[in-house]
Amino acid sequence: MAKDPAPSQVTTNALQSLPFDNIIGGLLEACIEIQSEQAKAAAKFMKEAGLDPDKEAKEKE
Repeated sequence: MAKDPAPSQVTTNALQSLPFDNIIGGLLEACIEIQSEQAKAAAKFMKEAGLDPDKEAKEKE
């Protein structure tokens, strides 16, 4: 007995209609924005706390 291809075709059509580029792209953009904000906040903290990463790196050499 042959398997009915209709259910798999319905599933395939449903998946093809999803905007994966928007779904995945939106999440990646959000991650990039958050990472950028985190880096800026870390740099601001280091400046306010008086940390000089270049000076500390030179002292370790």
